[in-house]
Amino acid sequence: IFVKLVELIETHYIEHRDVQFYADALCLSPKYLSSLVKSICGYTVQEMVFKALLRRSIFLMKNTTLNVQQVAAELCFPTASSFGTFFKKHTGKSPMLYRMS
Repeated sequence: IFVKLVELIETHYIEHRDVQFYADALCLSPKYLSSLVKSICGYTVQEMVFKALLRRSIFLMKNTTLNVQQVAAELCFPTASSFGTFFKKHTGKSPMLYRMS
């Protein structure tokens, strides 16, 4: 189940960020999936999805010339501001400061 979840996250993390989607895909309840995953790796399903988003956003910030708005759009954030808030919460830096450092 855990390996299938990781594969699902890697395939769908940009469009689907909710636990319900992954639980439905695995024919499990969200509560059961969350407790199972937390016991295996110490992270929640939501945290795993956010880590995948963060890895991709860091890659895009380091390896492309896309501006913050383009990165936000690439990752299906509704606005550049919401992407910036997400990024800063998880890295401690705004996307622009991260790119400059």
